[in-house]
Amino acid sequence: RSVKSILLKYFIILMLGSFSIFADDLSETVYFPGEDHEITVIQIKGREPGNTVMLLGGIQGDEPGGYLSADAYLDIRLRKGNLIVIPRSNLPSILNNTRAVNGDMNRRFGEHPPIDYEDEVVAIIKKYMQKSDLFLNLHDGWGFYNPVYIDKNRNPRRFGQSIIIDAESYEHNGKKIELMNLAQEVLRLTNANISDTLLHLHLMNTKTMDPNTPFPDMKLTATYYALTQCGIPAFGVESSKNIGSDTDKALYHIYAINAFLKLFDVIPEFPFLPYYPARNCESFIRVNEEKEKIYRAGDTLFCDMGDNIQITGYKAIPHRGIFFDISGTGTSNDLYRKVTIRKEHEITIRQDSHIIGKIHILPRKESQRFLRYLFTVNDENILLKEGETLNLRPADKFIIVEVISELFDSKEVKVNLKGWVPSMSSNPGEDRGYTIRGSELNWKKYSVYGKGRVYPVVTLLNNEEISTVYISVDHPLP
Repeated sequence: RSVKSILLKYFIILMLGSFSIFADDLSETVYFPGEDHEITVIQIKGREPGNTVMLLGGIQGDEPGGYLSADAYLDIRLRKGNLIVIPRSNLPSILNNTRAVNGDMNRRFGEHPPIDYEDEVVAIIKKYMQKSDLFLNLHDGWGFYNPVYIDKNRNPRRFGQSIIIDAESYEHNGKKIELMNLAQEVLRLTNANISDTLLHLHLMNTKTMDPNTPFPDMKLTATYYALTQCGIPAFGVESSKNIGSDTDKALYHIYAINAFLKLFDVIPEFPFLPYYPARNCESFIRVNEEKEKIYRAGDTLFCDMGDNIQITGYKAIPHRGIFFDISGTGTSNDLYRKVTIRKEHEITIRQDSHIIGKIHILPRKESQRFLRYLFTVNDENILLKEGETLNLRPADKFIIVEVISELFDSKEVKVNLKGWVPSMSSNPGEDRGYTIRGSELNWKKYSVYGKGRVYPVVTLLNNEEISTVYISVDHPLP
């Protein structure tokens, strides 16, 4: 998609509160765009009609296996059936790598008046449940569920590596939903892919309807709502937080999701790739109305006080789950947001909760404070700050030795003395290291006000002037 088309959609969002992008077989709808709790809903329509399976990831933000496995289904196509995928339903908790912000979003599905953003998101999730034939809530849980106590990490109170049901079966409007039978077949298919039996998934029945259930709060969860209010089979799919690799966590989810898709006759058209960490992220940033420039992690963006900057897009592999946070302004999700620069800022680039890079925003008046110019005049060292003037006589010999800064390597910049050219065939605009007499500065049109007395020495980064000092030569009057 072009940057221009994305920006157009973004302005539509601001007016409507959500926006959608449609193709023949895919639609992408963004709710609460530009807010901390922005969510994206992807609907994939198969070539042939069939059941609709809903995948929900990231409802608790410290469970990457869930949202990364959901990512794996965003770019597939279906021969039969449909998918609804909400990979990151609780973005603030994902970016902070914490279970909850204002309270557990997966305990917000009961009856209560809306309080905060979690309830706004839950309302969207409920809306899509109504369009589904199967609901899967993707989690990572501590330890390894086992129906009998083995040790502190393998026992009936642990949730990891399990398929969770609220009851063996449930009847809704005369239709009996056989949760246990479905879950057992999914486990058979899933565990056939896992060679290590210690990592096999097990069936966990929370017996939520039982008055003596050890898990009464399960009545407030997404799966319980989908089962009892929407009348569809609903399951929690849990990998274990004790598995070190996020890729492996996602892979166990994928095994289980694929098994559910098979049972519900939802048939993918193409295989899909597992999750890989983002790399080579390029950020497209516009200053005022200028053309976007590409910035990478570690770069510094120089601008003037009062300039407006806007991150207009990015390119990364993979391209999902990338977020930009401009420090001290906006939200933790500042993609497309126009920000007026009045101080030094930092753009933190995250892939979900992982920081993958930072870009420094430095107003020129700020950048100038960090620059020093080292000259030698008649073999004596002299240090100048931004805006200062070096006073010379025509007979004085001087060398621009170096510019000194903690913000960048001096090799990244050019230092150009306006009104002087070295005696060489080409002029690269780099004037450090030459021995120059004051009398050689006589090219009036490059002097300040054209008077032939004061000449600028400018520092350029990426062909952009970021700092200036001056050389004044006391030429004798004609």
